[in-house]
Amino acid sequence: ALEKLLMLFTGANEAIARNAHRYDPALMTALIDLPPLDVAKLQAEGDQHPTLDKLQAVLNRGTLGTARYQLRFDPATDSTSATLVAVRKHMGEEFTQVLPMGAFESGELRPLREVALALDGLVREGAQIVRGNKTHPITSFAQAHAWLLEEAKKGRQVQRFKGLGEMNAEHCGKPRSTRIRVALLQVRIEDAVAADQIFSHLE
Repeated sequence: ALEKLLMLFTGANEAIARNAHRYDPALMTALIDLPPLDVAKLQAEGDQHPTLDKLQAVLNRGTLGTARYQLRFDPATDSTSATLVAVRKHMGEEFTQVLPMGAFESGELRPLREVALALDGLVREGAQIVRGNKTHPITSFAQAHAWLLEEAKKGRQVQRFKGLGEMNAEHCGKPRSTRIRVALLQVRIEDAVAADQIFSHLE
C-alpha cells in the first residue's frame, strides 16, 4: 500500500512540474491533501462551496506578504465546460487562472485526482510515519514522503561509505535495488525495483 501511495504521489508531483507553466503550482500542490474536486458535488453545493472554502483556507494560511487566493466554481453551460477559477493576488498584482474540471478527470491533471482519492482521510490529526524504531509526526503525506526520502538518503550514504569488510556478507555484491529494499524494508515497500525508481534521484 505504501509503495502505491509513493508512486501516486510521485506521479502527481511530476504532473505539477510538467504543467507549472500553465497552472499555479501552489494550487495544484494544495489539491493533493484534500478530497478530490468533484463536479457533481460542487454543483450540488449551489452558491456556497465548502469544498472550495477548505482549499482556499489552505492556500491562504501563509504569513503576511504571501499570495492570497480567491476561488470559484463555474458550472458547465451549453457552450462551455465546468471550470475552477482561481484569482491570485500578490504585491498589488492580480492574476486569474481558469482550470478546466475535465483536466482532473481525464486530462493532464488526472494524477492529482488519483493521489487525492488514495490519500483521502488517510492523514488525520496526530498522524505519524513509522520506520523501524523511528517515528515522525506528520500533517500531510508530503511530510511523510520528505521524511522517508531523508531517511533513505541517510541509509544510502552509510551504505556507500562503509568498507566492504564492515558490510554483512549477505549484502555484499547485491545490486543497488536490493540495497534500497534492505534500507526500506521496514516501511513495507516490498518491490525493490519500484523503490529504486522512486529514490533514484538521490544518486
